[in-house]
Amino acid sequence: MAEWVTLAELKNDNSLDGQTLSRDDEALQRVLDAAMTFVEVHRPDLEYLGPHTVPKHIRLGTLRLAASWSVRSSVDLGELGSRRAPRLEPEVYTMLGIEP
Repeated sequence: MAEWVTLAELKNDNSLDGQTLSRDDEALQRVLDAAMTFVEVHRPDLEYLGPHTVPKHIRLGTLRLAASWSVRSSVDLGELGSRRAPRLEPEVYTMLGIEP
């Protein structure tokens, strides 16, 4: 698989005041690879030969998808424990041109 978004881009896109995603690089790379594969499967109409062959909105949507998957935090339900919150923002699907 050609790398058309990078780990550095993922970390840069998700930084706030110098704070980046708190997961280790290996875990982030796995999530990024999965997000790229997901987009390639759902958007076979595009060429994924490198960064310049993928439209900017698809690249950004892929970064946001990977970030969403990597920071899925648990929602505290008090005494009931925790529950995962697997919600992806609709605008990410729109950026990617994929139906939710």
